[in-house]
Amino acid sequence: MKGLALAGPLAYLVPILVFVALRVLYIISESKSAQTRPSGFDSMFLIFSAGLIGIGAVIVLMYLYQTRFGSLYLHIGIISSLFMVGLTAGAAAISHLLKRRSGSGPGPAMFVVMVLIAHALILVAISFWPAEQQTHTFFAIAFVVCGLAAGCYF
Repeated sequence: MKGLALAGPLAYLVPILVFVALRVLYIISESKSAQTRPSGFDSMFLIFSAGLIGIGAVIVLMYLYQTRFGSLYLHIGIISSLFMVGLTAGAAAISHLLKRRSGSGPGPAMFVVMVLIAHALILVAISFWPAEQQTHTFFAIAFVVCGLAAGCYF
């Protein structure tokens, strides 16, 4: 585990790049073949990755909360509720936005990319926020905002 931490971000980016390269090769080879049967892999992978991102963000935020305040078990219910409120609001907002949009403008994929970039920037901002300034309100907002982003993925 220590070696993985010392390897830096490249240890995490290489598997992702290998997956993307293999997926692109598969899609290219499938488009050349005459078989046109639909595959459920893409939608299943999107559901898996959205859930993974959501639970990963919550676990990291819970760890930071416990590190800062020392105890998590007294507040686990409210923390989970805040994340779920954000999750519900994000899913409802993106659903409403996609139903309302006209043909011109960004498509659903562009919305997901914009939310992904915003979510990454929010997580970076949270990680660089000074520990002395992390209050209960700070974490409440962080859980709701991360829930909003995860809700948009779903």
